[in-house]
Amino acid sequence: MVQFFSSYTYYKEVPKKLSKLENDVNGFFTIRHPRSRQKMFICRRQNSDCIIRLQNLYITSGDIWFLRLIMLSVPCSSFVEARTCGENKEVFSCFQTAAVARALVTDYDQAEKCYVQHMEQSLASEMRGLFACMTVNGYPTVCIYDKEKLRYHMMKDHIDKNKMSVAAATNKLLMQLNTLLNFENKKMSDFGLPMPKSCFTELEMAQMSYTKDSQLELLRSLEASTPNNDEQQHFLIT
Repeated sequence: MVQFFSSYTYYKEVPKKLSKLENDVNGFFTIRHPRSRQKMFICRRQNSDCIIRLQNLYITSGDIWFLRLIMLSVPCSSFVEARTCGENKEVFSCFQTAAVARALVTDYDQAEKCYVQHMEQSLASEMRGLFACMTVNGYPTVCIYDKEKLRYHMMKDHIDKNKMSVAAATNKLLMQLNTLLNFENKKMSDFGLPMPKSCFTELEMAQMSYTKDSQLELLRSLEASTPNNDEQQHFLIT
């Protein structure tokens, strides 16, 4: 299925330029969607030989399993269309969240309930382990990561104990989660989760150590406690 969109396109009606090629192996063929029964004309993008491999797709396969779930219910012509849902045509970040929005996933909140149940009595490292365990076993966990309050409990040791900024702590969290998934030969992007930034430069580390709001507050407090002298004020104005 990964190869399909790059090799084929579909039409709801036969284009005039292809009308003579119907049932031609190098032309196009027709199928009907198993649920909507909509007739579609499938045409190869390039008339060239290709090799594909078919294999079973399990729920532990990651985000691609949710793509399969969407395609069983909704005819799609591209990956973007598969991630698009709703009256406002919202494009979701991954197939998992798109499948949840389409109500194709039942009891999707069970993972979040389990996570919340352990939140107050578990260490941050234990929460990271729980999150990784649920992720590799096919539970929809993107909704947990996307919620700031829930995500905080996986990195509160970095923020509260190590005094890291939210940006630095978030990247540290992604690195640790990705390491846990690597034990199962998986990575974050396999499940529709963001990949960590491999490393930071010295300048980036310094920039992430401070936030705009905190620095503005510090500046205002300094202006109130130690106001500028005449020379300093003249320099700022000019």
